[in-house]
Parts: sequence; structure tokens; C-alpha cells
Amino acid sequence: MERVKGPISSLLAFMADLHHEIRSPVNTILNMTELALKESVLTPSMENYFRTIERAAGALLTILDDVIELSQDDFESSLKEQGFGLTDMLEDFKETVQGLCAARGTHTSLSIDGVTPEWFTGPRGRMRQVLTQVFNYAVRQLGAPAVHIGIGYNADPKSALEFKMEVEKSGELLDDVRSISKNPRILICQRLLAELDRELKIEQVANGVEFKFSMNVRPLDLEWGQPIFPTPVSCLVAEKGLASTLVERRLSGCGFEVRHAPSLHEAQEVLAGCTSQSQKAIVIAEWDSGGGALFEESWRDEDRNGFPILFYDIPAIKMMELSTKFPAGSAALDAIGFVMAPSRGKQLLSEVLRLLRMEPDQLSCPVLSEDGQDGQVDLSPDKVAGMKVLVVEDDRINQKIVVELLKKFGVKPVVASTGNVALKAVKKHRFDAIFMDINLPDTDGYRLTEEIRGLSQYKDVPIIALTASTKNRSLCMEAGMDYFLSKPYSEAKLLKSLLCTKKE
Repeated sequence: MERVKGPISSLLAFMADLHHEIRSPVNTILNMTELALKESVLTPSMENYFRTIERAAGALLTILDDVIELSQDDFESSLKEQGFGLTDMLEDFKETVQGLCAARGTHTSLSIDGVTPEWFTGPRGRMRQVLTQVFNYAVRQLGAPAVHIGIGYNADPKSALEFKMEVEKSGELLDDVRSISKNPRILICQRLLAELDRELKIEQVANGVEFKFSMNVRPLDLEWGQPIFPTPVSCLVAEKGLASTLVERRLSGCGFEVRHAPSLHEAQEVLAGCTSQSQKAIVIAEWDSGGGALFEESWRDEDRNGFPILFYDIPAIKMMELSTKFPAGSAALDAIGFVMAPSRGKQLLSEVLRLLRMEPDQLSCPVLSEDGQDGQVDLSPDKVAGMKVLVVEDDRINQKIVVELLKKFGVKPVVASTGNVALKAVKKHRFDAIFMDINLPDTDGYRLTEEIRGLSQYKDVPIIALTASTKNRSLCMEAGMDYFLSKPYSEAKLLKSLLCTKKE
């Protein structure tokens, strides 16, 4: 099939430009309909008409929001062949969808066939795009209470990764296959796959609907899952789901034996019964489902007997509380570790190695260092103390997090919740740096950055992107920002962003 260059991205860019023009009249329809429905003189048939208008306008808004979200993705470069780890790609996917899952209460599970390799060359970006967009459709449009993703590897006739997404039925909300196939998000996925001579297959099954697609890949001959002697043992305390399956695959791939237990106490007993004196062992627990709250209530200094415990996927606010309770240098940190959500495999493994006093070269799959933007930086808070920083952020929880962290460095933060307030602030005051959220209620961070750069006194002031998306780094740089910091971020990364951009 001959590939047409750029049709999807061009169409979506055009639709994104029309987004605000279309959204305004749709909002007017919704507002006027709401007012009309409050009238007491409506007949039952008139009320039914207005309810139908309200539902149709709401559906149109959902389509518009889908288009604007899709238009921000880079469809051209996602076709690029690159080497990648399957677990790394799935962690990116998890990071993208976990907020939606939490908001909708959707339980997501994952299974990967035991013969599936870890390392491949192939269109990693396109793979993640299709997986994410089909998942978004399942949760947003179908209201799926549960989604299971199955992944397998088929070497014959062509080497391919095969994906199957089983979407649980939600009452009568599930559309039939024909209407699903006409959804803009699904149509775009079909086009994305067609560019690779693949297709998205949709089938209605007894308890819901099933989506299937595959991607041609080439396996790479890299070490994964090789045994270590003596084999380190981990006991996982977590709800069976996407996050815990990725943690288990990561540990198994690095040579760990993985056991399971329903509680922290039983995990200690499992490890005591299955390890020898020469074996390293650790309890790894998901904060919300693995007993984090119970640990916090009952932990005392004298409880440090037994095997070390590592908690992962800790909410940012809770992480701030824990850093106060267990400050850097605390003796307790010799036996416990914390990794903030969304936990990445490299962060988790680094903390496991610290607690077990192991070196990366002791693992069958070495821990790769994070790709740094600026190499090694001396993370000394003294170098930023006294700086006056503007934080452009509309979410109150995010405001609280960044402000509290900046205060710890001796920085003086000023908060602006909208673009208009931020512009007034920079015209009135001189700031040493600006943290810039991308999605603001009255504008976006790109336009606002360009406006601020137009002020003579702000041509060289560092502007640091602060965004939950990991996909728009190039857009931030093109708009005139100096550094890209994706949420959630650690205290060290926030400090590093200031140090890397600080003008001497």
C-alpha cells in the first residue's frame, strides 16, 4: 500500500485551528439548553427535544476534545524505526493513561506471553499511539469498567508483536461494531495502521468488545531474564494490574525471582521461608493497594528488622509528607525506599539496588541511566537560594507541590493561575525564572511564552516547561522555552531544572 505523506497530521492541525471557533457556539447551545430546561412551562415532548439537543451537543464537544488531543501527537516521526524495550514502551503508555483510569475508576490489567522478547527494532511511537488511542476510546466513549491488554510475539510468517485489548461491557453503553468503526479516534487508528499495511480488527464478544492489531518488529539479541546466582528474591504486594505486571516483568528480566503476598507482614514471612543466607531479598509494595497507609500508621524506628521494603507509585502529596517524616540521611532509609508515581522501571531498580547494596553490573540486565539533558549537575540548593520565580499553574494541588518544593531551596515563588495574571506579573516584577504550565484556562503555555519573550526584559530569562505530557518537548523548545520538566517530578529534577538554566 502506497503511503500518503502527512494527511492525518495536516487534517488534525486544520481541525485544531477550528477547535475554538466551533467550541464557542456549541457551548452556547449547551448553556441555552440548560436555561430552557429550567423553565416550568415545558411540555414532556419539549423537554425530550431539549434533552436530545443537550446530548448531541455534548457528543460534539467530546469529538472536538478528541481532535485537539490527537492533533498534539507527532504522527510523522512515530513511523521511525528504533530500538526499544517493550516494558519501557508500556511504562510510557501507563503514564499517559493512569490519570484517566483513576478518574473513571477503570481497572486495567496486562498479560505478556512468556516467550515474548523484551528488545525490538520497530515503529515504537506508532505502536504506543495506537494502543493509547484505542484505550482512550474504550474508557471515554464506551465507559469500560475494566480493560485487559494481552501481548504476544509471533515469529511466523513475519516477526510481529500482537496486541489484543478486551474491553468489558458497561451496561447498555457499549456501541455495536459498526458505530465503533465510525468513531473519529478509531478511524484515525485505522489510518495509522494502514500506513504500515496493518489493520485494527474489532469484534463483539460475550462480555464486551475486542480490539486486535499487530506491528512488524525485529527482535534484538540483548540480554533479558538471565539467571543470577545466588538469585535475589522480591516479594510483590500489590493489586494484580497493569502497574504490578510491569514491575514484575522488570524484576524478572533483571534476574530476580518474584513471589507474591497479600500483605506486608505475609511478604516478610514468604521471604523468610524461601531465601538462604546468601540471597538478597526485598519486599516491593504498591502504595495504595500494598499497605502504604497501614505502614505509615504503624511504622516505628524499632521496626527495621526483617527485609527492606520499597514502596512505589506514591502520590506526589503523600511523597512530600514522607520526605518530611523520613528526611534525607535518616537511618530509616537504610531499610525503606520510596518512589513517586508514576514509577518508572529505572527509578525503581535504582532504589532496589540501593536497599540491597548491589551494583548495576550484578543484574542480568544492567540499569540504564536516565537520559540527561545537561549531563552531571552539582545539585546544591545554595546556588538558587534567593531567586524570585514565577509559577504559572492553574491546578491548586500542583501549585502547592511546586511552591513547597521551591521554598525548601530558599526560592521565593509567586503563583499565577492564568495567562492574563502571569502577563501582569511579568510586566510589574522582574523574575529570575518562570515555570510554565502548558494547559491554562485562558491560553496555552506556548502562546504565553511567545508573549513574554516579546518583552525586552524577558528575552533571556529561563522559562521551564512544566507539563504532564511527555510528547510536546519540541513544541516547548520552538515556543522559546529553555528546559522541559514533565510531571510528576522529583525534588532533585525540579532543582536541576533551575540550576541548568540559571544565568550566571
